Amino acid sequence: MNRFVTVATFQYPHQAHVIKSKLESQGIAVFLKDELTVQAYNFLSNAVGGIKLQISESDYEKAYPLLKEAGLLDIEDEKPSWIFKWIDNRTNKIPVVKKWPVEIRGLILAGIIMILISAIVFIINLPSKEERLSEIRQKKEKELTDKLENFHLPIIDSLIYPNPQLAVNYSKELLSTSYPNNENLYLMLAYGYVQLDSFSLASENFSNSMIYGFKNPNGFAGMAYCQVQLGNYEEAIDYLKSAVEINEDYKSQLASVYELNEDWSSAEKYYSEYIEEREKWDRNNDINADFQKVKLKRDSIRGLID
Repeated sequence: MNRFVTVATFQYPHQAHVIKSKLESQGIAVFLKDELTVQAYNFLSNAVGGIKLQISESDYEKAYPLLKEAGLLDIEDEKPSWIFKWIDNRTNKIPVVKKWPVEIRGLILAGIIMILISAIVFIINLPSKEERLSEIRQKKEKELTDKLENFHLPIIDSLIYPNPQLAVNYSKELLSTSYPNNENLYLMLAYGYVQLDSFSLASENFSNSMIYGFKNPNGFAGMAYCQVQLGNYEEAIDYLKSAVEINEDYKSQLASVYELNEDWSSAEKYYSEYIEEREKWDRNNDINADFQKVKLKRDSIRGLID
């Protein structure tokens, strides 16, 4: 047999008849009962303790919308949401926990789920083995670069003039061990060879510094200087033209090589262009002794041409 449960309480029997009629119209069996006695005359009696509206427990789901519409359900009497049912079904067999309110169990379960999600996200975002190895390599490369810039290069630079051979040996050792194909070490090697009058080797290493670094006017000018010392003026001119394409200040050096090659017209042209461009921005031209020497040289070449 189905058990009858009380779903609403009324002070007077006639107050229950409206909802009773609605429930019965839906095929729901309804039983009115007071707390002490069954009333023979429902509309006249004021039952002690109130009138109990009871329905079969199996009809509760069917009666729920009508009871809620009539405002006969308190918040605590309403059906629990599906989420609370789901939580209750999965936690009502756990010792101690099953005694807690389903809301508390829900909060704890939500906290556990959040912790698990955070742990999964953390694990997913951990760097792979390749990424860790790459990070280690990058860190090591940075340490080597810092040591080169702050330790090795200053030492080599300090040795180039007093002891160029030691500077060359130091640079070659670093190139063959920790810093293969490093443009700065090739540049130091070139300067060392210049001091040793080994201009072919110096020119070769100026070239290497730009191959493994970047093309710059200083490197081209260094190669041009070496070719001048070797008597190869045409090659020196080609290198200086490359330098001028990057920085027009090298026109004075280009003019001087044309002068050595006795190409007076080209020398006068590049001296004049250098002077004209320099005078546009340098306000100290009149007191700059080196600049005045360039002007005198240009004027003397003009005298030869004329």
